[in-house]
Amino acid sequence: RKPATVVFGVLLVAGMLFPTSAASQSFWRLGFGLQTTFSTEDGLGLGLRTRVSYPMNRDFSLGLDLGVHGYSSNGANRSVIMADPSINLILNLGATADRATYLVAGAGGYVLAGATGQRTSKATLGPQASIGLGAVKQLVDSRLFVEITPQFLLEPQQMTVVAPLRIGLIF
Repeated sequence: RKPATVVFGVLLVAGMLFPTSAASQSFWRLGFGLQTTFSTEDGLGLGLRTRVSYPMNRDFSLGLDLGVHGYSSNGANRSVIMADPSINLILNLGATADRATYLVAGAGGYVLAGATGQRTSKATLGPQASIGLGAVKQLVDSRLFVEITPQFLLEPQQMTVVAPLRIGLIF
């Protein structure tokens, strides 16, 4: 209950700090893509990523993300599945008529299920933080994005770095 209250409070404050003008007619955007990840603990993984974002003004957007990916480099008996919801602030670094680059930074949580390395077969929960760069190319009715956003997972006995490379579409 408390995390939901914190997320709602952050969204409310961000909306007041970065109001969108009525003339820009901003709307929620949905992104969906594939990601490949490399983890210092689990090796190479593949997965899916979704993001819902709201442009607060021309420079800032607020995003809610959910990624799910799996690692099986150590065989099926030692595979791991990870889900990592987060809230992100997206800063537009520069744009032309059909391209833009951006910085994305966020925080959230993660759930790891499976057994590999020092982990047991029980689920592991914890906080995570991320910061990365992305680029967007305007298509006819949608946008193509490419993004690399390293994540830092704070596990009970260690910190794991996960480096995802993402590609997908924004509608």
